[in-house]
Amino acid sequence: MKNTLKFFGIIAIAAIIGFSMAACEPVENDDNTLPDPSPLEGTWESTTSKSAYIFERDKFTVKNDGAYMWEGTFTYTDTSFTMTVTEADSSLSAMVGQKTTYQYLMLNGRTLILTDTTSQFVFTKDGGGHGNHTGECLAKGSTGPGGGRIYYHDCKGFAVTGANAYIAYNLEVAYTSGLFLDTVNNLGKLKWATAANSPYATVSRLAEGKAIGRGRNNTALILQADPTAPAAKACVDYRGGDKTDWFLPSIDELYEIYMYLAGSGSGSDELFWSSTQFNADHAYYENLVIVSDDYMDNAKNQEYKVRAIRAF
Repeated sequence: MKNTLKFFGIIAIAAIIGFSMAACEPVENDDNTLPDPSPLEGTWESTTSKSAYIFERDKFTVKNDGAYMWEGTFTYTDTSFTMTVTEADSSLSAMVGQKTTYQYLMLNGRTLILTDTTSQFVFTKDGGGHGNHTGECLAKGSTGPGGGRIYYHDCKGFAVTGANAYIAYNLEVAYTSGLFLDTVNNLGKLKWATAANSPYATVSRLAEGKAIGRGRNNTALILQADPTAPAAKACVDYRGGDKTDWFLPSIDELYEIYMYLAGSGSGSDELFWSSTQFNADHAYYENLVIVSDDYMDNAKNQEYKVRAIRAF
């Protein structure tokens, strides 16, 4: 992963009010009965940080890398829950009393996707990843159902976020005849946006998603802001293998193409757009010949190559 991801644990803890849960003593109701376990019951671990969350009945506790952070109570519905911090480590005493509401989506009982107004976070239950569905995992370099190449797989599965979220095991990249990535790119050179910023200044910050599994949602959010966004639209309009689920990859999904190629490109002009925006004016891109240790961004009206991918 890129260097910036090393700091995600700290960012996630600052952004998420109490999600990792260490065990707490259950508290009886007024009628001396215990609250029923919630759908969130158990231990959940962040897929991108060292946060671990344990829900027990109507209580929660948050830990980061094993260290106690804060705890409290929560209420929930079928689609959201509200957390109230009641106690915290002395260094985090300002958290006490804070209340936060998250929308949540649970997949297969083992993957939890949390969304607030600006961010999306993915957690897996009891350290079990998404299960060991090795039969779903295709070999790198094999031909995918869309006629492209499998360039990344995770045999435990990864969450593909956004509307109708699901668990996927493979990433497939479109390619033209000849080399895996040849100089005749099937989608050509395109702008990320038709203008330097407007109307992209209003694109939800969720379109800043960098991680694997975020590109599909990024692409949808971009097209919500402007249905003619050139790079994103080219990807969703692509019909390789008669598939209709292609999208513009997130920066980390794009980076994995470089990793698959091991840095061997087919020319000096190998700059590709990702669906991850940096801000209203800039979006991230990747050089698939010589990759940078840091994320690179440029103005959205620049023209770079575009490569569609799909997750299944």
